[in-house]
Amino acid sequence: MPRQMPPLGKKFVWRANDALLLAHAGDLAATQGQTLWHFSRVELLYELAYLKMFMEWERFLEESLLRY
Repeated sequence: MPRQMPPLGKKFVWRANDALLLAHAGDLAATQGQTLWHFSRVELLYELAYLKMFMEWERFLEESLLRY
């Protein structure tokens, strides 16, 4: 019996959403007037979220191709 492919797409979506939620939390903190979260720190959170999503995309491609 052939083995089924694991739900790699779902894993990618979950991990990418975590990165987006991190950036959104920074936005909320900055708009609520918290002095520790000025624009440059929120911008760094966006950069981190982008890198995390890019890393997860690479992981998704690697796992998909290895299983193919």
